[in-house]
Amino acid sequence: MNSHIESRTTQIRLAQYYVRRLQFAVKAVMRGYESHADGLRAFDNDWLQISQWQAWSARHAVEDSDAARLCIQFALVGAEIFAIRQHPREYAQSLQAALSAALRLQDKKSECALYFYLYLTHSRMNALETAQRFAIQLFDLSREIGDDLHYGRALYALGQIAQEHGDYNEADRLHLQSHKVFEALDARHEMGRSLSSLGLSALFRGDYSRAYAYFSRYLQLAEVMGQQSQIAVALLLLGETTVRRGNLAEAKEHIERSVSISRSLEYRRILSASLTGLGDCLIESGDLDAGCAHLLEALDIAREIANQRNLIQTLSSLGYVHFRLKKHAVALQYLQEGLTLARRAGQLRLVCDMLRNRVYTRVALDDVSISLAQEELSEALAIAQTLNSEYQKVRMLLAAMMLWQHKGRFAQSARWAGLIASSPHLDTNIFAYLCNILEGVLGPAEFNKMQLEGKALTLDIEVASLVQYSDGVSSLKSGKHV
Repeated sequence: MNSHIESRTTQIRLAQYYVRRLQFAVKAVMRGYESHADGLRAFDNDWLQISQWQAWSARHAVEDSDAARLCIQFALVGAEIFAIRQHPREYAQSLQAALSAALRLQDKKSECALYFYLYLTHSRMNALETAQRFAIQLFDLSREIGDDLHYGRALYALGQIAQEHGDYNEADRLHLQSHKVFEALDARHEMGRSLSSLGLSALFRGDYSRAYAYFSRYLQLAEVMGQQSQIAVALLLLGETTVRRGNLAEAKEHIERSVSISRSLEYRRILSASLTGLGDCLIESGDLDAGCAHLLEALDIAREIANQRNLIQTLSSLGYVHFRLKKHAVALQYLQEGLTLARRAGQLRLVCDMLRNRVYTRVALDDVSISLAQEELSEALAIAQTLNSEYQKVRMLLAAMMLWQHKGRFAQSARWAGLIASSPHLDTNIFAYLCNILEGVLGPAEFNKMQLEGKALTLDIEVASLVQYSDGVSSLKSGKHV
């Protein structure tokens, strides 16, 4: 009996030691600057022992309270490193074991923290229904026990869910509330989360100046903290916004820095997203082959680490670049996979992107695809209207221009060209191509006349009218027959 007790005591002490080792590595990472890399190296050196004793604590958590507490500590102490180093499915299993231990011990504070990291981990895997369930549990429990930090995190999590489903007004409301909570607590790491999310809502709407301002504040905060992983995220977001603003040289510089930092940290989730961003930037600048190569590397990483959100985004970009490369059958394969995943996750913004790229590809492919292109255009226009995103509306009107031209309805296509010609949301390559065709068919004088008529139109009315037309109405509200 004594030897059994001594053995268990030794095991507990060893597990406690590796919790402290894990804590040392995390503290070094959180200190930032040069310590960030030191912390990751320390974690990598101790990982075999950490994983062994984490698994031991989970196995014995049911019958041993000390093991249960250690199970919780491993999951929570290592959260910031596990996000970088561990596969999300593996971390989700550790978190679930820790949650069972917290419920057994009636440790509500740890239960709150575990709900937050379970939300984050499932969100990163794009399991949005499961993520939402944990976010709601976090919200309810944090209010019950008066935990301000986790109440702010709950608001942030619910804001993220609203954003993923395209409800940007609700997302902004929740993210602003969460940011006020984090500011009051001086929780700078959490402030970075809310700033990035506020910037994303602005980016998705097409408000690039506002997005750039939020992401710049996020980068400044990350640099003050010396958090290399957060600097990589902020640089990527700034780069993606700068691509939309048309400054490709600045965008490339930001995103290449993000790729470099992510590679050095072996932070594969952000590396995958950064490579997608770099691929998109190069495609926008006309270097299709180089852009495609980065996208393929991003795709491999996203599949390997089950990063569903970036997998969907990368599939959309690969579909688009293969459309531009005139490899239409390949494009449709990528877009079909991405569309299936985006629909399953209920992510309207990504569904809209997929459908738009499919319309481009179907119109370019052959006449047989035109009826399918019309159906997909109709669905995407309705989504753009639901999202109330100027970016999506302009991009979908560009797709409508392409389809209407194919149908021989050149005058209406030229009017829409006039309406969106000065928009910052244009795909300039496709727009210029379509305008060259219109000018050649209509002649310069008639093309200019139709464009002038288009300048008097209103984007929201045209999109709404196109949605009605798709439902069987034969003319636009503007009085122009389609």
